Amino acid sequence: MDTIILASGSPRRQELLARVRIPFKAFPPQIDEEFDHLRNVEQRVRQIALKKIEAVVAGFKQESPRWVLGLDTLVELEG
Repeated sequence: MDTIILASGSPRRQELLARVRIPFKAFPPQIDEEFDHLRNVEQRVRQIALKKIEAVVAGFKQESPRWVLGLDTLVELEG
């Protein structure tokens, strides 16, 4: 199985991938996670995950990795 590039520094996400024995390397991206102009929570989460992927891929000087996993979690309260 190919090694997945995890666009996250989350210890919990790393633990979950290790638990199911998916080979990965973590590359925590440095991005601005503020997308308050997007009112829809689902759109915000997708946009942040995409930005994480783009930041990690941009960091590779030669060939881009085959698999990059970008995730984000947002909690919506009262609406």
